[in-house]
Amino acid sequence: MRNCLNTLMLGVVACILLAPVQRAGQAPAVGKPIPRTADGKPNLSGFWANAGPNWGFNSPRPKDAPPGPFDYHHAGQLAPMELTPWAKERLLYNLDPLAREVGDPPEGRIRGRTELDPRMRCVPAGAFRLGLPQMIVQVSGKIFFFFDTDHERRQIFMDGRGHPKPEDLEFTWNGHSVGRWDGDTLVVDTVGMRDEPWLDSGGRIHTTDLGMVERIRFIDSDTLEWETTLTDPKVFVKPFVERRTLKSRSNYDFTENIVCEEHYRKEPF
Repeated sequence: MRNCLNTLMLGVVACILLAPVQRAGQAPAVGKPIPRTADGKPNLSGFWANAGPNWGFNSPRPKDAPPGPFDYHHAGQLAPMELTPWAKERLLYNLDPLAREVGDPPEGRIRGRTELDPRMRCVPAGAFRLGLPQMIVQVSGKIFFFFDTDHERRQIFMDGRGHPKPEDLEFTWNGHSVGRWDGDTLVVDTVGMRDEPWLDSGGRIHTTDLGMVERIRFIDSDTLEWETTLTDPKVFVKPFVERRTLKSRSNYDFTENIVCEEHYRKEPF
């Protein structure tokens, strides 16, 4: 009997010692499974919001370093784009030395010349400058990304097809995108993008050789990690990589966004 009581007491003590410590007022963590479609693939469908400061780059600039003319910038962060001599020359021409930002984005950042920015002439933003979608719709054989900006959308073919042959490739504003699943990560490969759009408001350009690969995965049931890699042998010395995060926002509704032509008809630059 005494041995049984000793065994019971040891078991109770072990349970107490091994139990996770919970702070007062803190709800226990409950991990929800990521949403999946009927075929078991992650289901990305829904509304999403940029998570703000959760950015990363393959080679970020130290926070105390002043911005340089070739730095790419977003959400208060800087990263050097390693450009070819030709791309540097084009960028320096596009920059406006009198148009310097104050505050956040980083103070001293130089913007592109407004009169040269294709967006000021209602040229579509292009797949990279569009940024991340506000809504994703996942259906059989295709995934769609929808944007508030000028009611844009991107179409990703998920039926196993490849890109058209170079001689048959039609260059478009958002390019030709094909996707595949690498485990639970969606990999989207985009080519065939027209070269009129800038990569950002800072005057960074690309050519029709631009390639964009996006890797999208769930971090948890409400959060996506979105990694984008840009390659363009005429522009980049090495691929440029950025990472962003998105948060699910179920209460979002699309609004009627003024199209570019209407905006600049009322307020020309």
